[in-house]
Formats: sequence, structure tokens, C-alpha cells
Amino acid sequence: MSYRYPNISCELLTSDVSQINDRLGEDEKLLMKLYGFLKNEPSLNPLLASFFSKVLSILIGRKPEQRDNFVDLMIKHIGTSAIMDLLLRMLTCIEPQQLRHDVLNVGNSTVITKLC
Repeated sequence: MSYRYPNISCELLTSDVSQINDRLGEDEKLLMKLYGFLKNEPSLNPLLASFFSKVLSILIGRKPEQRDNFVDLMIKHIGTSAIMDLLLRMLTCIEPQQLRHDVLNVGNSTVITKLC
């Protein structure tokens, strides 16, 4: 399987072109398509997960309000290192602090539910 197109897509989406990031961050259909990657069953392809994580890191850094309740889906893939890294980034780097708190609460409640 070739990862040429996912790699090129990732490089374009993470380039420092504000028009691309703004368009992706403002278009609900595009965001849902991107978040749809997390709807795959575990375990995710590690390389594709790293591309996904890289793109989401850029979006979250620029538009933290665009996270749109996808934390539950991320928890499902916590065993994939790129997704774990993205969750940690969300917990440590997102401003404002209330968003970090929200992510932590969703994560805690989801993990506790899975353990019970």
C-alpha cells in the first residue's frame, strides 16, 4: 500500500498557509471527514495515525474550539502512540485552560466507563 497521497495531504494541510487551515477549520463537512478517521476500528495504521495527529495538532493549535467532541473517539485509539501524543498535546498545550479541563473530564469519564 502506498502512503504517498496521505503524506502529500498531510504536508499540505500542515504547511503554514492560513487559507488552507482556515478553510479546513471552518468547513464542517471537511472536519467530519477528517474526524471520520477515528471511526475506524482499533488498531489504526501507525503511519496514517501520525499524519492525522499532525494535521489535528495544527488545527487545534490555531482553532482550539474546533475539537468538536472527538475526544471519545480518540480514547478508543489510546493504544496508538500518535493518538496518545495528540491527547497529551491537547492536555498540555491548548489554551484556554477551560478547554484542557473539558478534554480531561471527557477522557476521565470515558476511561472510567471502559474500566467498569
